[in-house]
Amino acid sequence: MTKEQALKILNHFPVGKRNFRLANIYKGSRDGWTKEKFIEKVFNKGATLILLKTTKNAICGGFTTVSWDGSDGYKRDTEAFVFNVDHKYTPNNFDYAVYMHSDGFSFGNQILLLTGDILNNNNEGRCNTGKDRYYDIEGDVSPLTGEKEKFTCAELEVYQVIY
Repeated sequence: MTKEQALKILNHFPVGKRNFRLANIYKGSRDGWTKEKFIEKVFNKGATLILLKTTKNAICGGFTTVSWDGSDGYKRDTEAFVFNVDHKYTPNNFDYAVYMHSDGFSFGNQILLLTGDILNNNNEGRCNTGKDRYYDIEGDVSPLTGEKEKFTCAELEVYQVIY
């Protein structure tokens, strides 16, 4: 990622919420593409920024203040958002901003999803296309990844956001 791309992503945060530090807690290429490593490194760490780079060079991700905990259910988060480098998408219903999977993460109605089965299988993720119920995103191609449904991660990084 270029410095310019990183600055664009940081500008997705509200002006009053940009005073934070990022700690890299998981990197697929460094820590291993397994659900066990993902759970060990990412769960119960508080607010996180997730960055994905696909094999087609799309950069996207999501932010939540809710700690990933594996509880298998939706969590309310009024500050959550998903993004590509140039655009930020916020939930239209904060009660469904993020979904806690027992072995991964999902924003909205799987608008951006990576779970253990996917992490253990060629780094392949899913992005739902069409109309998402909980984020104002629609179309035949995901604006996050540029793919119709599935994408392959070239890299996945998770940062703990420390205020």
